Amino acid sequence: MTIPIKQNTAQIITVGPFLDKGDGVTPELSLTVTGCHITMTADTADGSAPTLVIDADATASGGDNDLVHITNDNAGYYSLELTAAQTNRVGGGRLCINDDDVHCPVFHELEFLPANVFDARFGTDKLQVDAVEVSGDSTAADNLESACDGNTYNVGGGAIVAASVTTKTGYELAADQAVNATKIGGTTQTGGDLAARLTSARAGYLDVLADLLDAGRLDLLIDAIKAKTDNLPADPADESSIEAAITAAHATTNSKIDAVDDYVDTEITAIKNAVESATYGLSALKTLIDAIKAKSDLIPADIATALAHLNADIDSRMATFSYTAPANADIAAVKVVTDYLTAMLETDGAVKRYTANALEQAPSGSLTAPTVEEIRAEMDSNSTKLANLDSKVSDVPTVAEIDAQLSGAHGAGAWGAATVGATEKTYTVTVGGVALEACEVWATSDLAGATEIANRGLTNDLGQHIFYFDVPEGTTVYIWRRKSGYTFTNPDTEVV
Repeated sequence: MTIPIKQNTAQIITVGPFLDKGDGVTPELSLTVTGCHITMTADTADGSAPTLVIDADATASGGDNDLVHITNDNAGYYSLELTAAQTNRVGGGRLCINDDDVHCPVFHELEFLPANVFDARFGTDKLQVDAVEVSGDSTAADNLESACDGNTYNVGGGAIVAASVTTKTGYELAADQAVNATKIGGTTQTGGDLAARLTSARAGYLDVLADLLDAGRLDLLIDAIKAKTDNLPADPADESSIEAAITAAHATTNSKIDAVDDYVDTEITAIKNAVESATYGLSALKTLIDAIKAKSDLIPADIATALAHLNADIDSRMATFSYTAPANADIAAVKVVTDYLTAMLETDGAVKRYTANALEQAPSGSLTAPTVEEIRAEMDSNSTKLANLDSKVSDVPTVAEIDAQLSGAHGAGAWGAATVGATEKTYTVTVGGVALEACEVWATSDLAGATEIANRGLTNDLGQHIFYFDVPEGTTVYIWRRKSGYTFTNPDTEVV
């Protein structure tokens, strides 16, 4: 793109981009500008050879050709100063800036413009235009200049005073100056045309005036209209007649209107009674809704989370008392035996006793009760259930096995490691000194309630819930409470 230069004017232009010589794409943002050589030539249209205007290294500051990196630029552009003497020419030009060891050459085309042309293009000035010929005739241009040059303008052989033209809205005519109109309304005038038109216009005006005068056509028409309106009464509508008409109409429709009115009153009363009914009305509906809400308030907002907390609570309690739940197969085996016992018993009033058939099958003869040692030895030797129980008690699952079992049944997760610990604390919720049952409680380690710790749950009939904390004794925790219909000041600060 050609850079326009204003003739004989010192100015600063943008040059670049300066790119690294090694890869040809990386912008150079911190050149040692004194190592950059500037070459600027100028071409003129007079047929002479180009002029070498600048052939020197750039200056950093205070010189004729300061080359400075543009602030905040990231593309490798710099500003270059040119003096008025260097721009005092008209025509084309070339600019080259190079440092063989650092950056690729930078080339720009220049266009030196007269000041008026530059300002007309980029400022508010206008191009100067001189008419040398009019329709190819230079004499006509000279004559036009002569006719319009001075205080008196002589165009077409008649003098026009400049003051009259510039200070009046129209041209001034001398006293008693005759005006010859050749056309009026586009019609060529001949002798007497204007006078004939004025005479005809006057005659038409007199005709209209005659119609308006007394006994004229318009006057007679107005008199006829007035004669009819004079017969109209001052009060066209007799109020007594209107009232009588309304009374007669009411006598005909009164009974029908009363019937409609009575029907509307009856229906409104029925609707009102239905709305206020204790059985089906709004009051009964409100009571039913309140009862439903009271029950739904007991349902946790997040059932899945509540079940997870309950599962963790049960696991924690079982671990605290070193209890391992028996397998379903062992329970089924015990049930088989108890089913036999049920078949061997019968009811005698309020007492259970063996049936006659069961007694008949009992061993006969004299029996000696075995000693404790004999019973223990017998059970150790022959009891399958004891052996199974012993194997289950001795074969305690590892932490990894427990985690695998829980993950398989409930999904992967941290099973109590982050929320359930061994430090037990019973927390009681009361309202007005009365224990509050089914109140949801949970604990956090921070006052904002962002990090929940221990096991969340609902208070029992004593208003109590047992937390299991995994924190050192003496740690401050924050307890939160929530139940529909109650307002609490949360959190409650407790020390473990």
